[in-house]
Amino acid sequence: AVTYGRHRNDSLIGKFEPPTFSAEQLKLEISPTTHTVKAKLAHPIPCVGEYHFKLCKHETCKEPVIVNQTNPVLEFANLDPCSSYSIYVKPISLDENYLERVFPFTTLTEHGISNLSIHPSSNSVELSWDRGRCTKGYRIRVCKDGSANDDCRESNITIKETSQNRFTKKVVNLSPCTSYKVYVFAITDSLKLEGETKYFETHAAEPTAPQNLCVSQNDEDNSINITFEYVECAAGYRVYQIEDNFVPVLIKETEETSFTVVCSGPSEKYRFGVSAVV
Repeated sequence: AVTYGRHRNDSLIGKFEPPTFSAEQLKLEISPTTHTVKAKLAHPIPCVGEYHFKLCKHETCKEPVIVNQTNPVLEFANLDPCSSYSIYVKPISLDENYLERVFPFTTLTEHGISNLSIHPSSNSVELSWDRGRCTKGYRIRVCKDGSANDDCRESNITIKETSQNRFTKKVVNLSPCTSYKVYVFAITDSLKLEGETKYFETHAAEPTAPQNLCVSQNDEDNSINITFEYVECAAGYRVYQIEDNFVPVLIKETEETSFTVVCSGPSEKYRFGVSAVV
């Protein structure tokens, strides 16, 4: 297209192409949390004091907004996440015939994970969270805190029922009394969004008595060695000597799985018992 430029006294000065409005001229700030987009000029256009802005989603457009500023800033609210929009901008000037420029953009997804709740047991954890819009699925990773990345359990959830707003996933085969960290990643068509990292600790298993209690006599120093197996999640152990009336008498509290008792004399009979403190 060709037009003719004139001075203010309307004297003909020649012909030129209509000035362009470059793609770098308009800056867009898109917020995934407030569902807004803010449009502002990178720098003012000389001799332009009015701009026409129009927001469109596909073929549906809102009423144009006229801004009488040399360096306008305009915010459009209540946008849908993960949607394609266009902003049409036309600078208005008495001296120049600017072409309308289209600035397409796509709104961001909502934060993929919200209201994450964690309910651990001794060997599993149940996770539940609210679904974010635009989410196509989730990837769950549960790792021992402080361990290598290969010591993790991963699983996937694919969203098939679009009306489902809350999801629950149970991760099993965990160790009791162990600290873990959990990641829940929301997956869209093109992105994998990482949610906040959470930490939890599995509960203690049902308490059990120490197994394989062994008692051996050491004739050299007239002592008795007591050994037993480690009990998972045990904070310590109590060693008892059983009297003739079968009443247990506490003789030692320890965190070790072995203990030595000095005998009081020869030809004595001893009975011992061990309990775990969980």
